[in-house]
Amino acid sequence: MSRLFQLCLFIICCLGTQAEIVVVIAADSPISRLSRAQLVEVFSGRTRMVNGVTITPIEYINANRDQFYQHVLGRTSNQMRAAWAKLLFTGEGQPPREFSSLGEARSQVISAPGLITYIDAQQVGPGLKVVYQ
Repeated sequence: MSRLFQLCLFIICCLGTQAEIVVVIAADSPISRLSRAQLVEVFSGRTRMVNGVTITPIEYINANRDQFYQHVLGRTSNQMRAAWAKLLFTGEGQPPREFSSLGEARSQVISAPGLITYIDAQQVGPGLKVVYQ
């Protein structure tokens, strides 16, 4: 019975844990913080300027998209795809460029102060600045 209890406890703990998603930009960017409302505007393609700085969102394969979209932007993946499809159709914008790995996306953000992405908080390292958590 003790073994069954431990297994149940393990499953409950695993189901309850989610990665903490943070939004990062290059460390030398003049932007220090972004609000949730600003992130919605940037990641939905409604704006490309924040505090006078041009910002371009990027993503990477295997990113925690659903978690980011749901918990930070308050939208589902389907809602985000629909928003981007509308912008593409009208010629007013494009979805975030997608990179093949976290490492590639991090390198791009570090080298270009206008790029912004979301990553697991444990992946933040030198050259990156957290602007939302």
